[in-house]
Amino acid sequence: MNTADRQQRFATFFPQLVADIRSKSPNARVIIVGIWFYNQTVMNTLQSTAVKYGCQLVDISTLNTSSNQATAGTTVTYADGTTYAIQATWAFHPGDTGHQAIADAVINAIDM
Repeated sequence: MNTADRQQRFATFFPQLVADIRSKSPNARVIIVGIWFYNQTVMNTLQSTAVKYGCQLVDISTLNTSSNQATAGTTVTYADGTTYAIQATWAFHPGDTGHQAIADAVINAIDM
């Protein structure tokens, strides 16, 4: 989402996706979750789409804190048993605590 072209495509196609979900499942509870890397243009698209189609929006941008980010050098073990060290360029993405915080936010939103 880091280029104007990608943001424009998202602004065009995301509402269409939600409209399609609504048309096929009009009674479904649709929850929009976003965004880790805050971007006002993208957030505007999420907010306007949520309002237009009666969806709930869970804003996770405030969860992007250093304590919720991954740590460079941490070893990740994949399902097949292979491992890989987190690279510094990935370390701003959610780590284990970040993923838990996101899950907790969604669980709270759906009132489980």
